[in-house]
Amino acid sequence: EGRLVIKQITHEQIREGAAYHEAGHAVIATTCGWSVNHEGVEIDDRAYTGLEVRRFQYRTSDQIHVNLAGWLSEYKFHGLGGLRENKELQNMLEMIRTPASADEDDIGSDDFLTFEALLKDHPNALDEELIAKYRKYQNDVMDELDEPVIWNAIETLAALLLEKGKVECDEANELIEVILDAYRKRLPI
Repeated sequence: EGRLVIKQITHEQIREGAAYHEAGHAVIATTCGWSVNHEGVEIDDRAYTGLEVRRFQYRTSDQIHVNLAGWLSEYKFHGLGGLRENKELQNMLEMIRTPASADEDDIGSDDFLTFEALLKDHPNALDEELIAKYRKYQNDVMDELDEPVIWNAIETLAALLLEKGKVECDEANELIEVILDAYRKRLPI
């Protein structure tokens, strides 16, 4: 009756979440015309995806899609956590505007970087407007992740990350491109 149940998260569950998170960044980045750089994609020593984009190809909207793709892929995979409430997003905006109030866990997070990008492009926007833009991007990325070929690419890269811990740039780019090319040509994968 009324007892709080705390679910233990195992090391393997954390590793799986990281694999889907990093695979999400890599796959969505590829759909934006970016590629995995010489650092590759890794989950064991650090959870990280090295990405590169040609300066003339950079668009804020792509950056935001890539930022949000990580945790939204992780969320789609395991369903743990949840989407941030508007109040949490308002707090994050306040942290960005007044860095002294920033929580170290949030600085550099995907959401933090997303709001930095939104503020750079819309410096005079009200919080409500920025949150509405954030939600629109969030919904767009969730729709992308619901595309079977996109999700297949994420699952395939995540499985490889779980097997190896790190996927070098050439292998990651080739794997993602093969899947996305088949999709573009509507070939069986």
